[in-house]
Amino acid sequence: MQSLVELCTESILANDNVTADATIIPLVKERLFDILDPAEQIKYLDEYRLLHNNGQIYISHQYRNGKKHGLYRVYDRNGTITANFVYHNDKLHGKCERFHRNGNISSRATYIHGALSGEFTSWFENGLLSMRCEYVNGLRNGQLIQWHNSGHVSVICDYINGEQITELILRAPCQKATIENRNQVQSSIYSDFSTDLPNYNWNDLL
Repeated sequence: MQSLVELCTESILANDNVTADATIIPLVKERLFDILDPAEQIKYLDEYRLLHNNGQIYISHQYRNGKKHGLYRVYDRNGTITANFVYHNDKLHGKCERFHRNGNISSRATYIHGALSGEFTSWFENGLLSMRCEYVNGLRNGQLIQWHNSGHVSVICDYINGEQITELILRAPCQKATIENRNQVQSSIYSDFSTDLPNYNWNDLL
């Protein structure tokens, strides 16, 4: 069965006496994005686009059978990519990345059928590491490390199946670390670097 793009291309070639070349189909598809509403884009083009008010693409994501499937990309007003995700049958699946405004990578994670799996890493805008931890089936497992934006380690935690077991706190680079067991862990207080340590929840970014 021919797609809408193919049918429109055939009609143009037949009625306008245009010579077929490699550029005609992309041009037809771009025109269809201009005239179809979001639901029709998904139905006929297997892709959806949302634009900034200056006409630049804001969000572009691919579909298959009405479900998110393939690349999901987010751009700023200048056309620079700020996020790059991969979906499989409506679930995140594969490498997912976000970027700072200056182009440096902000976060990188891997999903398997919707669940965080493997290493999650985030960076400050200056390129230095901000946080690194391991996930198994969506739960933190193993060691989590947070850094100040100066490059000094601030917190080291250990997790088993999503439960925090220990926490090593460095309140300032020159101070001695303290370690606490699970029953004593409380909210960390960063007296010198509180503005350096944003709280990351990858799922809230999507």
